[in-house]
Amino acid sequence: MQFLITLGDPEGISPEILCKFLKNFDFSNTPILVGRFKYLKDYIEDIRYKITKDVDDIKNGVLNIIEPEEESDNSGKESYLFLEKAVEILKITKIKHILTLPVSKSKILDAGYKFIGHTEFFKENFNVKEVVMMFVSKPLVVAVYSTHIPLRKIVDMLDRERIKRKIKLSVEATSKLKKIDKFDVRVGVCGLNPHAGEDGKIGIEEKDIIIPSIEELRGEGYNIEGPFSSDVVFLKALSNKYDVVFSWYHDQGLIPVKIISSYRSVNLTWGLPFVRTSPLHGPAFDIKKRQKATDTSLREAYRVLISL
Repeated sequence: MQFLITLGDPEGISPEILCKFLKNFDFSNTPILVGRFKYLKDYIEDIRYKITKDVDDIKNGVLNIIEPEEESDNSGKESYLFLEKAVEILKITKIKHILTLPVSKSKILDAGYKFIGHTEFFKENFNVKEVVMMFVSKPLVVAVYSTHIPLRKIVDMLDRERIKRKIKLSVEATSKLKKIDKFDVRVGVCGLNPHAGEDGKIGIEEKDIIIPSIEELRGEGYNIEGPFSSDVVFLKALSNKYDVVFSWYHDQGLIPVKIISSYRSVNLTWGLPFVRTSPLHGPAFDIKKRQKATDTSLREAYRVLISL
């Protein structure tokens, strides 16, 4: 199997963790890096590689490096150029798996591009109606209704049909991750408001929008419970009561995963025409070249990628 890797921000730890990962890689699958050799040269010793411009000239058993023609001294722009080239490759080949290394959203924005995250970038470039952002670890699988938006906007974007679509995508992904039938996937839904709204006394969103959506999904055969207070849902998930937790905003879903699984967690985008995973950490500019970066989350991202 061939799979793409985008280098992410070359000023961060991506070149280092990528080469750490590849030094123990068995090359049973063929990695195609969209990036530049010059960013790897301090780390790539003992790794077999080939620089090519042609996706039809990929060699098995080595790291294939495809460099975008346009180049910049700005690392934010470079990050975006790598993503643009990856989109081009995905559209003209049959490659169905991509692993994206961390970028700096602010650096890409400062370089003049409209960019709020990988999830939104790929959704827009492939004209997909719906995707779901998920955080995957061995003890927890978490899906998030919204992505990278301000908290104050979440209530306005609540919609019954969209809720159902995103929960169905979450169930589909979890079914494949855990190798179980989709109607056997146990879903625990978090409340949006404190105490899941207390029957409308601390917010009406659960009563008016979320609960009716859940009831409709139950009517279709989905194994789904909630909404309950978030702490209750996550504790039950950790006790193997649920296979996937459905949360409403980025930090509600991410914080428990990060606390429990630290760097053994993975970002998964589901609903695209291909599978996309990423390490669940940022570019970590502060520890670049300090021999502190670990490829643990990258290895987990690869494990999840090839399992789907």
